[in-house]
Amino acid sequence: MSETTTFVDREIFHKQITSSVQELSKKYNKISSILTEDLITLNSTTLHTMGKLLTPNSLPEKALFRLLGGSLLQAESLAGGSAILGLRFSLGLLGSLLRHEDLLRIPDYVLIKQYDDLLLGLREDIQKSYETPTEDDIQKHIKDICEDDLLTKVVFETIKLAGLEGKVYIESGRQNNFVIERKTGYNFKVRPFKFFLDSSNASWERQEVRVLLVDGVIEQVSEIDQLLNVALSSKQSGVIIARGFSEEVLATLKVNFDKGLLDVLPVRINSDLESINILNDLASVCGCDVISSLKGEMICMAKWENLPIIQRIRCLPGTISIENSKTKNQVTAQIRHLLSRRLDNSNIEDVTTLIDERIKCLTSEAVIVRLPNITNLENQTIRAKFDTSLRSVKSMLNNGLLRVSTLVEHQKLRQNNTPLGRIVLLSLMGLTQHFQEKVSSLSVYLALYICGKQTLMIYSSNGAILPED
Repeated sequence: MSETTTFVDREIFHKQITSSVQELSKKYNKISSILTEDLITLNSTTLHTMGKLLTPNSLPEKALFRLLGGSLLQAESLAGGSAILGLRFSLGLLGSLLRHEDLLRIPDYVLIKQYDDLLLGLREDIQKSYETPTEDDIQKHIKDICEDDLLTKVVFETIKLAGLEGKVYIESGRQNNFVIERKTGYNFKVRPFKFFLDSSNASWERQEVRVLLVDGVIEQVSEIDQLLNVALSSKQSGVIIARGFSEEVLATLKVNFDKGLLDVLPVRINSDLESINILNDLASVCGCDVISSLKGEMICMAKWENLPIIQRIRCLPGTISIENSKTKNQVTAQIRHLLSRRLDNSNIEDVTTLIDERIKCLTSEAVIVRLPNITNLENQTIRAKFDTSLRSVKSMLNNGLLRVSTLVEHQKLRQNNTPLGRIVLLSLMGLTQHFQEKVSSLSVYLALYICGKQTLMIYSSNGAILPED
């Protein structure tokens, strides 16, 4: 089916988008609510959010919504809260530009150059104006987003636990309240034998531990006899992780373990779908290769002194936790590989879920928040507010806060001799009516740089070639 296009000249384009800007301004509150909840999901449908809401009446109007939506999406992806600032600034700037027909006589490249010069000054003033956020600033900002005291407290405590570099995972729960759990070390779901664990606390924890990874079942003691002899003489702790162990192997290890002669713990891998690739992930954490008969390798050829030494291992019923800072680069490379695979399989939910679980295991510092048993709509709303809060706070802590009114005062001291300079100043003054409290300095700059520049390009275009539906 061939696509038809329509050319709209500048006069008609400006005339139609003038009414669109007025309509957008009237419906700002509804649009800003959607930007807060939906635009942050960054999926393919978000570019059409404003168009769906306002039902554009013409092709120029539809093009305006899509262009503005694209710039808002880009700004919001870089710093939470930028979309709302960008929308309000864009509406004020475009409305003022459309009322000044004398600017149409200035070539578009000249307007863009003037705006770039203004951005340099604005950036300097932002750097002079920003303040380091206090704990009260952060709590107030989170509360403005969450609009709920309990959720505000949960988000704030999560951020305190995770810090700027920690990962935060949101999970659905079946309990009646929020649960926040801090996870340290690389954690994997495995099956240690309970009769090897300390009976007082059902755990086995050691430091400087040798690790052997085997993709298979260890059937005979002779396969690991050489390893056990060296472990016996060196009195060094070890862990053997395999898909299974025969009764003979387990009995030998247990007898020597109880006598205090050996401190070698056998650990089974779960025989479920989630554990198919667990050995590859463990290898990246431990910094070693997996012994596999598929590669023509034999366990009896492994030497104890060549096994990697892990800083700390803690085994619990169903879980093994590994701390090993030496392999950070290898783990990072494995995570990148998994993220690439996730992108390639983004349309297959089961595959992405499995990859997400693997990435979670490879994250050494993380906070897991389990949501209470609530409706799907409430669940998605809380996740959206969490996402906005986390990204906004990170932006605040990295780049500081400022009051738009302070930025305006700095701009008044500058020489704004061009009509464009005066219009930008008026648009900033208009922002002060809606954003009287301190906001992220990065969000302000992104609103001016990405959204403002897109707005100027929309205005300065000589026309538009628009595809028809």
